[in-house]
Amino acid sequence: MRHHVSPRLFRGLIAALDESKLDVTVIAVQPAARNEGLVDDLTLNVEALVELRGTIADKQAQLAALDLDVLVWLDVGLGIESYFLAHGRYAPVQAATWGHPVTTGIHEIDFFLSMDVEVADADNEYTETLVRFPGVPPFKYVAPDVTVKGMTRADFGLPDDGPLLLCPQYL
Repeated sequence: MRHHVSPRLFRGLIAALDESKLDVTVIAVQPAARNEGLVDDLTLNVEALVELRGTIADKQAQLAALDLDVLVWLDVGLGIESYFLAHGRYAPVQAATWGHPVTTGIHEIDFFLSMDVEVADADNEYTETLVRFPGVPPFKYVAPDVTVKGMTRADFGLPDDGPLLLCPQYL
C-alpha cells in the first residue's frame, strides 16, 4: 500500500463516499505500511481496513468471508495478486475502475467505472458493462516524499554530466 499509486490516487474518492449511507471497507491486498499518514487518511470515514495476508487461496477465503454487497477493484492488472484475486466472485456486484484504464477481460467483473470522456463506442472495448460518470471524480493525490539526501550520480554508477532520463513504471 505504501509504495502503490492507487491508494494515493483514490483516497479523495474514498473520502467522498457518504458514510451515512454506505459501510465502506478498504481492503489492502498487501499489508498496509503504517509509517506514513496514508493509511490514516484512507480510513478516516470507513467502517474497516482489512489487510489480506497469506497465500492467494488464503486471501480468497478472507475476501469471501467479508460478505460484501459490492466490491470495487481500484487497480486490477497493476499487480499480479489483484489480478488473480479478481477472478473470484466475492460480492453480488463487482466493478473495476481506471487504476489500470482498460478492460480487465475478467468475467467476474460486472462493471467498469469510468468517466463520460470515453469515446462514443468504448462500450465495445470492455467485457464489463461500461458506466460513464459525468465530470471528474474527486481526488486528493499526495505525492510521496522522494527526497534522497546524500546520494549522488556516482552512488548509482552514473556519469557526473549529461542528461539524466527516468521512465518510472510499476511492473
